[in-house]
This record gives sequence, structure tokens and C-alpha cells, in this order.
Amino acid sequence: MENRRSYADVLDNWAQFCSKNNLTLEISRKSETSSGGALQYLYFEAINDSKTITILQSFFQADSWLEFVERPHKLNFLFESRSIKDIQLSIWEKDFFERLFKRNKIISGNLEFDSTFSGSCNDMNFMNELFEDIEIQDSLLTNRLLLLNLTTKRDSLRISLKNMQEKYYTTDNLVQHYDIFSRIVDRVLNLI
Repeated sequence: MENRRSYADVLDNWAQFCSKNNLTLEISRKSETSSGGALQYLYFEAINDSKTITILQSFFQADSWLEFVERPHKLNFLFESRSIKDIQLSIWEKDFFERLFKRNKIISGNLEFDSTFSGSCNDMNFMNELFEDIEIQDSLLTNRLLLLNLTTKRDSLRISLKNMQEKYYTTDNLVQHYDIFSRIVDRVLNLI
């Protein structure tokens, strides 16, 4: 995929995404101080205040940053809230040894999902109930570069979903990822 895009096109995708989902769009520009300020980054941040969800992606700024952006970074979704339950959960695609020794099993009821992913959680019932949701399973199966983490620390719940693919996302891509993240957040809140 082309490394450089029109700033107006990227802005239009994010503005449409925010408009469709009633989100606030914030754009900021930051310099990396370790390079003497020579590297400039542009941050697009969509915020849902009612659910405390933040969606963030940054881009390297070209010389004329109002015209072009370059090198998109990972797409990040973050939810933070209060929690009385202590949960530590991570999932990942199984490696050879996990397939061989059947460690870190998820039991969701979907054989394809269970044979593809491993999980670690301090509450196995919680993890299995979370991943019983077919839409969450399908999304993780079709987007293998998604990383999901859920932690609680000092009564604070934090759910993060990262798409490790560094690409320019269309409005539809952003909506699709936001919908699945919202579904994960709602499911977690119903389970705790």
C-alpha cells in the first residue's frame, strides 16, 4: 500500500467515522524530542465520552503536513472504567507448542476459534463466557492482527484492542473495528 496519503483524505475518513458514531475528533501534532524535534507526528483521536472509549492512530508528518501524511501506525482502542472485579486477560494466536501440549485453552464452543487462539486469564469462566460471543469470535478469526488485553489495577478496568496492521483505514474499516470493540466492552461490563 502506498506510504503517503493526502491529509484531506485521511481527515475526511476520520471525520466521517466520528460523525457516524457521535464521537469527538481531536487532532494534534507532536515533535519527537529525542530527534531534536525533527520527527513530527500527527495524531487522530476519536473520543466517546459516554462510554470512555478512545480510538487513536498516529502518522508520520511529511514536510508539508497539511498536504500529506506518511507511515500510519497501529490503530488503538482503549476503554477505561471503574471495576470491583480483578481480571487479567490476554489472548493470542496459538504457536506450535500450545497446539501440541494443549496449554492455555479457551473453551468457547467454537472449535475453529478454540484451536486458533490461546488465552490466559485469572478467571477461566469469565474468559470462556466472553468468547462465547460469535461476532467477537468471527472478528478475531478474520483479523488475526488484533491484540486484545483486559486488566484491572487498583479498581480500574482497562480494555485495549490494537490492530497491529499499520495501514490507512477507510471509514468503513474504522466503523467495523469500533463496533466490535464496543461489543467487547459491553460484553465485559455485563460479565463483571
